[in-house]
Amino acid sequence: MNKAFKTIAALACIALASFSCQKIEESNDIQTSKVVNFSASALETRTAFGTPDGTSYPTLWTANDEKVKVSLNYASSKDAEVTPSADFKTANFSVEIVNDETNAYTFYSVSPASAAISINSSYKSWNLEVPTAQKPSETSVDEKAQILLAQTEEFTEFPTSVKMNYSHFTAYGKMSLLNLELGDATINSISLTSSKNWAGRWYFYPETGEVESQSGSSATITLETSATESIWFACAPVDLSGETIKVTVNTTNGPLVKEITLPANTKFESGVINKFAVDMKGIGFEESKVYSLVTDLSTLTADSEVIIVAANANVAMSTAQNASNRGQASVTKSDNTITDPGDDVQVFTLKEGSVDNTIAFYTGSGYIYAASSSSNQLKTQDKLDANASFDVELADGEAVLTAQGANARNILRYNASNGLFSCYASGQDAVSIYKLDGSGTDTPLIIVDNTEYTITVADAENGTVEASATTAKKGTEITLTITPAEGYALKNVSVLNTDNEVVFSTEATGENVFIMPASNVTVYAEFEEKVAVEWVKKSISELAAGDIIVIVDETSSTAMSNNNGTSSAPSATSVSIANDKLTSDPSQSIQWVFGKTASGEYQFQLSGTTNYLYATNTNNGLRVGTNSNNLFVITDNFLQNKATSRYVGVYNVQDWRCYTTIHANIAETSIAFYVKTTN
Repeated sequence: MNKAFKTIAALACIALASFSCQKIEESNDIQTSKVVNFSASALETRTAFGTPDGTSYPTLWTANDEKVKVSLNYASSKDAEVTPSADFKTANFSVEIVNDETNAYTFYSVSPASAAISINSSYKSWNLEVPTAQKPSETSVDEKAQILLAQTEEFTEFPTSVKMNYSHFTAYGKMSLLNLELGDATINSISLTSSKNWAGRWYFYPETGEVESQSGSSATITLETSATESIWFACAPVDLSGETIKVTVNTTNGPLVKEITLPANTKFESGVINKFAVDMKGIGFEESKVYSLVTDLSTLTADSEVIIVAANANVAMSTAQNASNRGQASVTKSDNTITDPGDDVQVFTLKEGSVDNTIAFYTGSGYIYAASSSSNQLKTQDKLDANASFDVELADGEAVLTAQGANARNILRYNASNGLFSCYASGQDAVSIYKLDGSGTDTPLIIVDNTEYTITVADAENGTVEASATTAKKGTEITLTITPAEGYALKNVSVLNTDNEVVFSTEATGENVFIMPASNVTVYAEFEEKVAVEWVKKSISELAAGDIIVIVDETSSTAMSNNNGTSSAPSATSVSIANDKLTSDPSQSIQWVFGKTASGEYQFQLSGTTNYLYATNTNNGLRVGTNSNNLFVITDNFLQNKATSRYVGVYNVQDWRCYTTIHANIAETSIAFYVKTTN
């Protein structure tokens, strides 16, 4: 069965453009078992448009179709490898899916897999991404931009055979440029900027068919093509009645720009191809705006025009100010430059911050600022204060932008998972600053201290310390090489500035690297006689409060970790045992502080914190935190949580869990305690 896009309507659209609408029907037969084998027959919806027969465009799988995403009942989706048939009209794929035993089974799928960012079981939605950068062929949209969705009927038993119907999520355009006067110029790319977002991140709700834009949606689609006719693109389904599209033809001689207004009832609908032409007659070249990567703080001068860009992605901060963050907009990087970013990219004018040696990012109507200590927020306000004043550090083209106000979530970063820019306490992805060439005054907003400060190492007894440099500028990383004499160990290295203030110590940080301050420094070292440490097996009755211990399953030779917090079970970490001793010093991540109550219950504390090992009745859960279920006893040679009556053991040499009985999953556990002793 050879189905195709069919031309079903045509209408005139002012002198600038004309449209025709083409639609597709599709169906697939899919068979499944617990390892689900899918067979997509006569799937005319993936991926390339075939040779047209009149106004019909058959669509086929291609050799580039590698994976689709499949989910059962909105559980985390899995990749399924695709094998097209020889004629590319059918395809097969399979994936192992666990039977969740709900007696209500619905399968959901997205093609290609790269379009599915995630699936949300709470909201029953796909998080999809329509590429903002597309590479169409002469006869088809970019394969990665043609997004299809499918869902099955609901089954009351886990099915052995399934029929699944795919349908288009994306809408399509086929554009031609008329009367384009290039002269000796060649086309590098074409950008289409709509007055409404139509690419980037979108939510799709399979139950209702609703489509919703999100913070990562974009108004600009950039096409890597030099074509002037049959320029294919894909977009999200949007109603553009009466909206505008700015067409920017980026050439070697600068951009050619034409803005068109779309007529009423112009809708880009899922599975429909809109065909239109843009008359470029009389359009001349504009001067390109080139933004260059900032690698030198001295180039951040007053009134410079800059954009904030994800360091490792082709997106910049957009003009869209959401409730608590900024969206993203597509850009194209080339040799550390960005040329002619779209209108949806926010261009900032740099101003002097309210705090010394900081900068502020002015939108033309306000300043972006770190807006909260309790949640990740980046907002825009009229006033210039410390929360809108950013310290800047540059390294390898990345910029660390830290707001100087009281709001603690103050580091401007890019959130790749959600396609947005906001302020965080830690984590997320780095950003960069790109500056418009030739913009700004000659007055740097950040004064760079180029003074070479001295590093003096004081003589020490029973060991030596060497610094990686004798002079250094502020901010330079200095490594200390510490060598104790035989029989001695390091007690502490401290670094003092000229005011005798401690700016670094190994005792406080556990590191041997410090950052040079704006001061001469002196390095002092203390060494002490080495104390022999052993980790010796003892019964729990021999342990004393305050002992440092390692909790070990001797069957699997694994210890209980302490560093997974409340998010997941303690890992089972390998240790080596001989003659009732650990053969090497264990890492801090498996050490516990032993405690014992007056009534004889045991506690296991994470050193230096108020967090303890505890048990919950959820997911056989052992966790580390402040929960009060932190008292344990020994029952039948197992640790047993007093509050939940659950038994503790190692599951599958993977992690430590707790069960209401001595379950087969942990029955082989042989628990032992190894205590730190010194001689």
